[in-house]
Amino acid sequence: MQPFVLMYHAENELFSEPLIDYLKNRDWILMESEPDIAVLRKLFVNQEEEIILPRDRTYADYHQRILEAIQFLAKRENISEKNIIEEVFLQKWDILRIRIRGDRIGNGCISYLDKGIIEEGVRKVLLASARSILDPKSYFKRLYSATAEQWMRKCYAGASESGSYILTVRLPLENDSENVELPFSRKVAEYLMTSLGQLVKLSESSDSLTENTGFHLNANLCLGLAEMKPDEIPINFDFEMRWSSEIPINKNIPAKIEIHDRYFPSIVRIGQKLKPQTEVNHDLFVGKVLTLHGEADEQGSMQGEATLILLVDEQQTKAKALFGPEFYSLACDAHKKNQYVRISGVLSEKPRCSDLKDISLFEVI
Repeated sequence: MQPFVLMYHAENELFSEPLIDYLKNRDWILMESEPDIAVLRKLFVNQEEEIILPRDRTYADYHQRILEAIQFLAKRENISEKNIIEEVFLQKWDILRIRIRGDRIGNGCISYLDKGIIEEGVRKVLLASARSILDPKSYFKRLYSATAEQWMRKCYAGASESGSYILTVRLPLENDSENVELPFSRKVAEYLMTSLGQLVKLSESSDSLTENTGFHLNANLCLGLAEMKPDEIPINFDFEMRWSSEIPINKNIPAKIEIHDRYFPSIVRIGQKLKPQTEVNHDLFVGKVLTLHGEADEQGSMQGEATLILLVDEQQTKAKALFGPEFYSLACDAHKKNQYVRISGVLSEKPRCSDLKDISLFEVI
């Protein structure tokens, strides 16, 4: 068996302080010592063992001493070195693992386009969860917020795992204020897992959304979750949280939720129901023509479906529209010349691609 090699990276270099915390959590006693070292002891049956770790990072053998301590601990407590290091790193993070299962997924591989669709959905689900902690509402017309984005920047995506395709996201646990009992990131994670649990219950039962008075869902999370489903091919998602041991774990929060393919129609309906009716916009939009899928009518003129990219609340939104011959001709010209267009209609938001109906104006800018 090849020995495990400790690798160092900029964002996850192993220092003695988190290892000391890890040892203390495993009943090692921190003794009084010189300030530049840490001495920890533990009684095994009738024999006391001792681990000495340097606190001063300027020591020439600083990392070597840490590695030797991990090797000793692995042998003494019958734990792999890799597992020890992973647990030490995880003390400062909650880890969200999303296992993706479907006919097109296997051996740790996934379609590149599907991967992009899923990750964009995950981004919206996390943003919606963060917004709900900051300002509990059933729908956010504008999902962006500076505080939520700053938190997202502190989250890290881990390398995908083999087997069925697994996405991992590390959620930071640093408190912005020492007076806060529960870190913002843990609140977001708890909200996410509780929301997923509520959606499963509603999808599996005949209960209406109005009867679900015990928890506050939001439409953006529902629609972001629905957006994770790439197309009509069956796909399942398993959300699993590996909670950090540094923060007390709420046993009432589920650690694993399975979102089966059959739940998605219900999740979309719930998301649409949570949106206020006033959020269906009959408005003037600016955008570009992305694709055209027309057919000739009886007179030989082209008409049919077009896919647009619209600027809505400082964000890009994809929408489908049906054009008659006049507007379709203008759309072809705009698409050919990559020009912006101005269009008026009723925008009904849906996962990944909204509908633009009742079009009364279409012109090239």
